[in-house]
Amino acid sequence: MPLSEADTREKFVIPKLKEYGWTEENIIREYKIKSDRFYVKGEDYEIIKSPNKFADIVLKVNNIIVGVVEVKREDIPADKGLPQAIDYAKRLDVPIAYTTNGKEIIIYDRRIPKTERVDNFLSPKELYQIYKEWKGLEDKNLSPLEYPYYNDPTKKLRSYQETAIKRVIEAMLKGQKRILLTMATGTGKTFTSFQIVWKLIKSGFISRVLFLTDRIFLRDQAYEAYEPFKGARFKIESGKFNKNRQIYFSTYQTLYTDNFYKQIPEDFFDLIIIDECHRSRYGRWGEIVEHFKDAYHLGMTATPRREDNIDVYEYFGEPVFEYSLAQAIEDGYLVPYKIYKILTNIDIEGLDISQAEEIIYDDEINPENLKDFYLPSEFERTISLPDRTRKMCEKLLNIMNKTDKKAKTIIFCVDTEHAEIVKNTINQLTNNENFAVKIVHEDKNDLEIFRDSESNYPIVATTVDLLSTGVDIPDVKNIVFMRPISSRVLFKQIIGRGSRLANNKGFFRIIDFTNATRLIDEWDIPKPPKLKVEEIPEEPYNKIIKGYVIDKDTKEPIFDARVKIKIGRFEKETYTNKYGYFELKELPSNPLLNIIISKDGYVPLRRKVAPNEENYFFELKPIKKKPKKITVRGIVVEIAEEIEVEVNGTNVSYAEYKRYVKENIVKEIHTLEDLKDVWINDKKRKEFLDKLKEKCIDIDLIRDLEDMDEVDGFDIMAHLVFDVPLLTRNDRVNYFINKHLYKIDKYGRDIRDIVLSMLEKYKRGGIDNLSPKVLLTQDMKRKGALNKLKAKVKNIPQFINEIKSNIYELEIYNHT
Repeated sequence: MPLSEADTREKFVIPKLKEYGWTEENIIREYKIKSDRFYVKGEDYEIIKSPNKFADIVLKVNNIIVGVVEVKREDIPADKGLPQAIDYAKRLDVPIAYTTNGKEIIIYDRRIPKTERVDNFLSPKELYQIYKEWKGLEDKNLSPLEYPYYNDPTKKLRSYQETAIKRVIEAMLKGQKRILLTMATGTGKTFTSFQIVWKLIKSGFISRVLFLTDRIFLRDQAYEAYEPFKGARFKIESGKFNKNRQIYFSTYQTLYTDNFYKQIPEDFFDLIIIDECHRSRYGRWGEIVEHFKDAYHLGMTATPRREDNIDVYEYFGEPVFEYSLAQAIEDGYLVPYKIYKILTNIDIEGLDISQAEEIIYDDEINPENLKDFYLPSEFERTISLPDRTRKMCEKLLNIMNKTDKKAKTIIFCVDTEHAEIVKNTINQLTNNENFAVKIVHEDKNDLEIFRDSESNYPIVATTVDLLSTGVDIPDVKNIVFMRPISSRVLFKQIIGRGSRLANNKGFFRIIDFTNATRLIDEWDIPKPPKLKVEEIPEEPYNKIIKGYVIDKDTKEPIFDARVKIKIGRFEKETYTNKYGYFELKELPSNPLLNIIISKDGYVPLRRKVAPNEENYFFELKPIKKKPKKITVRGIVVEIAEEIEVEVNGTNVSYAEYKRYVKENIVKEIHTLEDLKDVWINDKKRKEFLDKLKEKCIDIDLIRDLEDMDEVDGFDIMAHLVFDVPLLTRNDRVNYFINKHLYKIDKYGRDIRDIVLSMLEKYKRGGIDNLSPKVLLTQDMKRKGALNKLKAKVKNIPQFINEIKSNIYELEIYNHT
């Protein structure tokens, strides 16, 4: 019987390493690379066991990771471990990775890169020399890198943190003065900075450090995080300064007061750490660090380079290490999110002030300055809308009541006055004056009570931006946007409040009333986990599932809905009758079967159900719900749009859904030419769209959510998958008229008029109106279209197909 992976490691690999000088002190077994991952399932979650969580062997020399070894069982070829070994080497930032089954050894050298079979392992001395040369450190004093980490019994250093620490110190050793560290909120930037400072101070490389923040509570959090330095720490407050310490903590504001920072000698600090440095250096930390210009400047941020923090990246340059929200979610170190996108009618359309029956303003406002129309960006800034606020609060409480009534919730408001109104509205609706609290100032009492996981109230905190950065409240499960956001940097900071790990928390909700989630990008979107579920249909095939499919809003039966039962390779389907009823017999005896219900105009539903003799009732959600209106003080406020996309039984964010759509389309369509070929062929198009619907992909859903009524399905997919310009049907018709209509003119004016009528129908209804069937419509019959075409055109289907081909001509992209 072949040896297990662990036995192979201990009986063959470890002894072989020791032959070449590696000791137990150098060898780290099962070094953790990542954790188990959280996966959202409806309003619940499951924990998915992550593959390749541990590197079998990590090789250390002088407390520095320099290599990694992937071990396979003795009966598995060694090269099967190569992808894992390479991944570990990249994550741990080492030049050499091995994969072995105890009999053969394969080395991967990242310096070249190349892979080859070898007989032996490199010795510690050889591998350490390779590492130093690869990093450009062969002539440097490596004592800061070699000094041991602080061993915190309550907090173990994670693999990516160790890589970040190495990168920062290596940059300093090579003389880089400005260094940037970019790590998503909740991934431990402060702890990472502490370990960096620990190694630098204890090795004697530097003597004094200044840790800068822009909030008192962030300064205090950092001070506590550096507790192992004990009496070497000092908080700079109100002009007080003690020159006999090593680690100093201050806010920008304290140092700016009376230009206090100028009273400190320019060469006093060796290292300045700028926390949350994504906030522009102009008017914040810029003058302070320039005063201490000879020190190393370490900037820490949770946001990648974006249009609203360019000056920060211009100052520091590219980050020496980056760890995104998406990567942290994939690695199991942060929880994923679920999006509720909810827009009122006036947030979509703006507010016509003539709708209001009552307008209240004080003597300071000139009535002549009142506008007839207000944009959503002006709501709660220049005009207060209590109706809208109340509707939003009602919807939020409705979501909380259905999901988790006690979930800690932070609401981001426009200003202090708005935060007060939202707080009061929630407390009125819950009939509990302690349910919500406003936190807009650094009132430690309110903040500490809200942070206390043992406290029953308050459950909701309203704020403006005080809680947008830095503050650590792991129990937060709902992040609510009631203020418009235009900054991607601020958006990432805000959602970071909900992503931290906590007990009994597997995801957090983003409840978006202001379309803030449009700012989600690749930094925030994790790749979907690989779920391995092998389902086998069980005999006997004598079970039944039956029931009704109804509209979730109207409760009316849905006719002709497709109902499919699937388990493993077994599939059986039927369609509902006019009463919405269906019945599927002779089904497998599995305790649970997968049911998939779909119908044009509805969000597909997928669930696991138990076969039984009772009728099921399934509700399908219309893609566009009919808004429920409420009129207060003469202003109509309604929930006009609520987006929740369901894919394979899981509610996903719209950004995730679009990526899912793209990934599945490219499995079927590889080029624009392929897409055109399928799209202009009626049979191929129908088969292709049916395949997409089976995968819960509905192009009409994207059209509705993106407000693209005038865009053809071809162009939605072409833009999403191939990144070509987004064209409307009108664009295509104009192109056809300019480029190809002259070809039609040879048939005479009557045929030209018929073609132009078909093009008008295409603009309104899409490619289905470019079909011989359209000639049988009433208006075409009145024109005598079919007879006129027969008289002039030999092959009508071919004639129409040529029109379709010209409309979807790819050369159009050369003219946009």
